Amino acid sequence: LFGGTRVSKNHLRIESYGTVDELNSYIGLIRDQDIDSHYKSILIEVQDRLFTVGAMLATPREKVVLKNGELRLQKLGIIDSDIEFLENEIESN
Repeated sequence: LFGGTRVSKNHLRIESYGTVDELNSYIGLIRDQDIDSHYKSILIEVQDRLFTVGAMLATPREKVVLKNGELRLQKLGIIDSDIEFLENEIESN
């Protein structure tokens, strides 16, 4: 984990951010295809959010706050409005 914390290979956190990373790689394969630029830009944003989620999963709770008191990961991961946006995109096509 981030900061050197060690957990077993079958720990839920390892499985979780491994799964997020795998999803991110599949999205990268899709982005590499000849698709509409609108959807490419959406996929870039999804990948960016997934990287943040992966970093959050890899950060132990005791490392979330920096020494200066700020949160290590300022940027949000995936929020409800992101899900609603993607659902609307799916329904409109």
